[in-house]
Amino acid sequence: MALLLFIVSIVAVNSVYHGTPTDWQSFPYMASLRHAESKDHCCGASIVSLNPPRLITSAGCVNTSASDPCIKEVIIGCDSGNCLSGDVVTYEIDSIVPHPQYKTSPAPVNDIAILKLKATEIDKPVNVTAIDLQQGVPCCELDHPLIVLGYGREAPLNAGDRLLQGQEQYLTNTLCNNMTSSDNYNDESVLCFADVYNKQVGVCTGDQGGPIIQSAFSETTLVGVTSWFYTQFIPNDCLVTAPQAAANVGDLYDWIKSNM
Repeated sequence: MALLLFIVSIVAVNSVYHGTPTDWQSFPYMASLRHAESKDHCCGASIVSLNPPRLITSAGCVNTSASDPCIKEVIIGCDSGNCLSGDVVTYEIDSIVPHPQYKTSPAPVNDIAILKLKATEIDKPVNVTAIDLQQGVPCCELDHPLIVLGYGREAPLNAGDRLLQGQEQYLTNTLCNNMTSSDNYNDESVLCFADVYNKQVGVCTGDQGGPIIQSAFSETTLVGVTSWFYTQFIPNDCLVTAPQAAANVGDLYDWIKSNM
């Protein structure tokens, strides 16, 4: 029997792994954040206000120390990361407000940023809307399903491109620390979630900054902003059996509202 050795690391992610294809009209607050130079998709973002035009993404996505940061523009209306459909609309970013207490060691905390656009409002594509923000913590009840969205990696050796959705579940930070024998989930700005349905669903490369949402009592709210996950490098694979992390919108709600 061959022994497969692998290294497990935390990755601050740049489509939902093993997710289900969907379309933008089903989630008309979803946006694709683009690299400054290549203009390729790099991260997700969520529209949280049409007027003034504001989006939320991960602070790691807009880190200007990166070689090709995601600070140029957002495209709205994409069914895939290449955004080639005729109905998509491009908006240029005017300014970026990262959380002042964002840090990456030992694991990212306060991983959130507000995007302010140059346009006076977001009024296109047709049916574009803003998603409501979760207020307060905890965001969810135990055993409560969450929906993850993204344009990132779909499977091993598949870079991904389609907009995919997947279902995971909210977990307490204490439980996630115990599952990983770590203190990576200690901070209240971190929201932990995992696939408990044995579907091998998880966020992966290309999903950072995208929405984690819950729907209850006919209301849909943004509870998290995809931040980081674990990966095993042999093979180069997203470790969907481990808990994943998002910026906790409920915990960060006051900061978000005061900076929009």
